[in-house]
Amino acid sequence: CSQDERERLKLHGLWEDDSSGNWTFAHNNLREYFAACWLRRQSWEQIERYISWAPKTKKVKPSWMNVLAYMAKMKNSRDLQDWIAQYDPTIVTLFEKEKFSEEERFSIFKRIYDQHEEDLTWADVDYDACKRMGAFASCGKAVEYILKKLSKKLHLRQEKNLLRVM
Repeated sequence: CSQDERERLKLHGLWEDDSSGNWTFAHNNLREYFAACWLRRQSWEQIERYISWAPKTKKVKPSWMNVLAYMAKMKNSRDLQDWIAQYDPTIVTLFEKEKFSEEERFSIFKRIYDQHEEDLTWADVDYDACKRMGAFASCGKAVEYILKKLSKKLHLRQEKNLLRVM
C-alpha cells in the first residue's frame, strides 16, 4: 500500500504502525476474525495442522481458541464443533450451546467429568471456565448426574469439580 493508503487505514483504527515500521491489527479480535475467515477456506487437513498439535495429539492449541469460536459462527456445517467435541471437548463450551442438542451437551459434559474422575484430575480451575461448563451443560440430566455423584463417597477433588460447576 502507498503511504497515503496507510495513513487512511490508520484513521479507521484497524491498523497500527509500531515503532519499527511494522503494521499490526489494532486489536487481537480483528486478527482472530480475519484468521478465521482465511482458515475456513482451507482444507480440513490444513485446518487440523494449524489448530492442533497434530499428528502428536489433536488437542487444540490455546492460541487458536478465539479463532475457532469465530470460525464456528461463520460455518454452516458442524464439522468443526463435532471434531472439537471428539478431541478436545472442554473447548466446545466456547461455542453457543444452541448449536448442540441438550442430549449432546449432557453427553459432552458427562464425558469430561467421567474422565476427570477416572484420572483423578482437577477440572479447569478457572472460575469462568467452570461457569461456562455449567451454562453449557445446564439441563435436568446434568443436575441429576451431579446430585447422584455427590450422594456417593467421592475423592475430594471430584467432589469439588462437580460443586464448582453447580
